[in-house]
Amino acid sequence: FTRVDFFLPDMEIHRLRFIEHTSRPIHCLAFSEGNRLALSRGDGSLEVWNVATKDGGDQRYYQEACVPGRDDASVEALVWCKERLFSAGITGEISEWDPLRHLCPLRTEDSCYVPVWSLAL
Repeated sequence: FTRVDFFLPDMEIHRLRFIEHTSRPIHCLAFSEGNRLALSRGDGSLEVWNVATKDGGDQRYYQEACVPGRDDASVEALVWCKERLFSAGITGEISEWDPLRHLCPLRTEDSCYVPVWSLAL
């Protein structure tokens, strides 16, 4: 325990150091027409979050799906089309996902090995 005397003289703090937290940067975000948020991480993984609104207007986020990244993957752009999610990256692949049912792409098309930096519908 560490004694803290500068603000609250009667407060003791216990520091836990057995959890190694490694931050993972977010590369891009895409909101669906409904209440879903898709994001890609620096390691190429995809996450889908549901944004639930409580009666008081507070928003609660909970993770619905997580697709693990690959060493050779890069997701630089995301866009929703109804319940389908499309991703693209510097490898030149454009992929269609149904992340709530499958943890792999439904279909992947090549952009002739040209990096894809953005998507729009």
